[in-house]
Amino acid sequence: MRKYELTFLASPDLSEEEVSAVLKEVSSFVEKSGGETINSPNFSRRTLGHEIDDNDQAYLVEATLSLDPQKINDLKEMLLGEKKIVRHIIVTKKEISDKQREKSARRRTKPEEEVAIKSTPKKVSIGDIDKKIDEILSD
Repeated sequence: MRKYELTFLASPDLSEEEVSAVLKEVSSFVEKSGGETINSPNFSRRTLGHEIDDNDQAYLVEATLSLDPQKINDLKEMLLGEKKIVRHIIVTKKEISDKQREKSARRRTKPEEEVAIKSTPKKVSIGDIDKKIDEILSD
């Protein structure tokens, strides 16, 4: 079983109850296929960046689910056949190992000493610059 993130746009002509019914259909299809819906899907009405089927609004629905990779095409076909769903995308969620999590955390947090050294530039006098230029040019 693999984890997937399903995001789809439901028609703005639907009521919130109808959107909930579509969610239940998708969840029951996933469960019948031997998978499970990991989080309770949430949805909200959004204004779209561009019109889809002459609509500038839609319900944005997001859900995380676990499903056998061989059944994902069946889910895609089901979503394509559902007229209440305008667009959809299914993305594989990658499992992050403890080692990768630790490496990522180290990248995000830097020691204070290292930050302090980088934030204070070294001041150089003009005389030192002239000497260095003379050195370079004399070589």
